Amino acid sequence: MVERPLGPAPVPSEGKPGVASRRPGGQGWVVELRTSAPAKLNLSLAVTGRRTVGFHELLSGVVPLELADEVAYAPGGRREELACDEPTVPVDGSNLVLRAAAAYRRRSPASPIGRWSLRKRVPHGAGLGGGSSDAAAALRLLESASAAPLG
Repeated sequence: MVERPLGPAPVPSEGKPGVASRRPGGQGWVVELRTSAPAKLNLSLAVTGRRTVGFHELLSGVVPLELADEVAYAPGGRREELACDEPTVPVDGSNLVLRAAAAYRRRSPASPIGRWSLRKRVPHGAGLGGGSSDAAAALRLLESASAAPLG
């Protein structure tokens, strides 16, 4: 795959999407947004209640680690797709990247569907928050690609 920068790429800071590239696609060039999704280490964790939807209320103190996955999003296509370089990671609707994208689209139905790519560096199932960090990265990418961000 040949990637060409769209121009000077901003330096990613505070986990914000900072890399955009164009690559050859089936019908011309495809814009792809990328960001890192750092692993995190819980310093403290307290379960403070349970929500009506079944999730728990949490208070957590975390520190990000240098180890990070890379999440990429290319708007367009007929359906939401996810590819991952780690074969043990599910790429169906159970993956937190696709679940986060679906939740975002429930709030912003006009946001474009797209193709997701996940480059895993945080070990799957290691307790380092890789999946939730990937989901947060997906939300940041959708927000930056949206014509009407949720803010």
